[in-house]
Amino acid sequence: MKKIISIVLISVMLLSLMPFTAFAGGDEIELELDTKYEVWVGENVEIYRFTPTEDGWYKFYTEGDCDTYANLYNSNWDEIDFADDSYDDSNFILTYKLYSGYTYYLEVGAYVEETQVVKFNLFATETVGVEGAYISKEPDNMNCIIGYEYESIDLFGMEVTFTLSDGEKYLWSYNNGGNVLGFYVDYSIDSDGYGNYYVEVVCGEGYDRLMFDMVENPVESISVESMSAIELYENSSGYFSDEGYYHYQYAMPEDAKIRIKYIDGTESVVNYHDQPIDGFYFECDDEQYLNHWNVGENEFTIKYMGCTTTATVTILPCPYESVTLISAPTREYIYGDFSTGYVYDGDYVLCPDDLTGLSFELGYSDGTTEIIDEDNIDMEHIEIDGYMYEIGEYLVAGPGNVLVTLSYKGMDITYSVKVVENPIDSIEVLKAPDKHKYEDRYHADYTGMEIKVNFKDGTNETVVLTEENMTYELKGSLYCYVPVGDYKLSILRQFDLYSEKYYTTVVCLGVMTDYYGIEYTESREVESITKVENFAYNTDGMTICVEYKDGTEETLTYSPVDYYDYGDDMYEGFAYTENGITYFDTSLKSKDETSTVYTLYTLGKSTEVTVPNFKLGDVDGNGDITIMDATAIQLHIASISILTPDELSRADTDRNSNITIMDATLIQLFIAQLITEF
Repeated sequence: MKKIISIVLISVMLLSLMPFTAFAGGDEIELELDTKYEVWVGENVEIYRFTPTEDGWYKFYTEGDCDTYANLYNSNWDEIDFADDSYDDSNFILTYKLYSGYTYYLEVGAYVEETQVVKFNLFATETVGVEGAYISKEPDNMNCIIGYEYESIDLFGMEVTFTLSDGEKYLWSYNNGGNVLGFYVDYSIDSDGYGNYYVEVVCGEGYDRLMFDMVENPVESISVESMSAIELYENSSGYFSDEGYYHYQYAMPEDAKIRIKYIDGTESVVNYHDQPIDGFYFECDDEQYLNHWNVGENEFTIKYMGCTTTATVTILPCPYESVTLISAPTREYIYGDFSTGYVYDGDYVLCPDDLTGLSFELGYSDGTTEIIDEDNIDMEHIEIDGYMYEIGEYLVAGPGNVLVTLSYKGMDITYSVKVVENPIDSIEVLKAPDKHKYEDRYHADYTGMEIKVNFKDGTNETVVLTEENMTYELKGSLYCYVPVGDYKLSILRQFDLYSEKYYTTVVCLGVMTDYYGIEYTESREVESITKVENFAYNTDGMTICVEYKDGTEETLTYSPVDYYDYGDDMYEGFAYTENGITYFDTSLKSKDETSTVYTLYTLGKSTEVTVPNFKLGDVDGNGDITIMDATAIQLHIASISILTPDELSRADTDRNSNITIMDATLIQLFIAQLITEF
């Protein structure tokens, strides 16, 4: 049976946010652990000196309203352990194995605010600790490439069996992570000094080491197989450095292919953007800070696993002699609007990127001219006739006209945009959401929340949030917005580091109000994500099964929000649950000829999802693209035969996350050899 003691400590702290230790009365305190803890009181510190009579694991902790911490010292006053709660709890827990006949010192303190009364109970109990460790399952990949040791080592699949002080066994998995009975599992990769690498696992008194198989670099050389030309215009698509030279920014063409030659004589040709390749990445190094690029051909270096090759960037001279503005963009900007700018150091910075209505004339040296207007401008990709343009950011003091410069192919086009007064005076939250208590890992469901927007002209508009008018977005975190007249009102969750509490911010055109009527409680800790089904970027209905450490399970159904096709197929989504709204994100981990592995992160846990590779346009998945694939899309659109999530992924040939007749048309063009790829 565990034995327990309790000490009540009370004092007053007059300094704000400084470490402080409360004082206890008396010279000795009798503890029921077959020994005595003697109290020695020093300046602003309380230290318990004790000598255990039995070897064993002991847990020290406090209970109370204070944010406490503890330091454990040996008889030479060397610190051997430290415990602080961080943001997890207000009280420390310190567990350590102590040995009989040795003297220890326990220092207990508290972080308190001004005039706060320090009051907490100190407890000590015998407990169970980790005595031993054994790596019972090796990582899936035991090869460690010489020269790329840290890049090639992957601990995925490793399992460790820990032996507890009561004789029980505990199986820990690298894939799932977590602690062992509250003990942190520390794993690190290091060298023995002779060129060999190992993984070292430490938890409590448990320790084990596993050596990796050292292998030679499998790559002999790389070369550029093919790629479209990279052409930039003089003093365009870059910036002037502090040293005065122009630094060009470039992108590898989508069709860039690299040939990799291996030391075993085999070769492979891969797309540059299909990274990682065998777990490793291509890198580019242009060293423009040493060798400034000029008009003509310039080289940069492509690197992969110690091998290099070069590629060419051609800088073209500016083809124009003159530029004449015909019409400026028609967009008027609202001062303080967060959708078209941001606040920096108390000032509003405008990002005037709407070019609707812009037109200008370019004059060539041969006397010919060209008109650039909306038909040539692609604002989504920031391009004009396929070449990038640049627009700066502008510090705005208030409503008025702002002079804007657009740079294109080395020429500057200057025009004026109008910034008007913010029409909103204030925002009020009139009614709380229908539900206002959630686990702190989740976002609130704002359904039922009533918000009033007051305008400077004396009018106002009230909106009640419903599932129909709320739209969710992910920009680093999940937030929702609703239309209010011609404007967009956003509701997002914030975290206050000082109070360590969440609150809600309502914002429209830069005018905001903070709302504290939603309570967030401690979350259940997730044990594992046991199943992922219907994993696809462009369809609703992906489900995951979550197992919590309290033994409960929950099945969550997710909806997609944003998809990013940058060669890594990263996408994000969210799900409604009874505990609130949670979101996920995924990113590419690895890819081979047969399957793609994604890392899915949600609820504080990551898991691996393996998706069989498919051929875009091969809707029925039989390996060939035929007229039957186009027919399957047409039947789906007509609601005669609904496609499965996997079939929908293969059917989305234009990659716009919607299945339309255009997808079927593209397949027909492909079959007729009028196009060669989607």
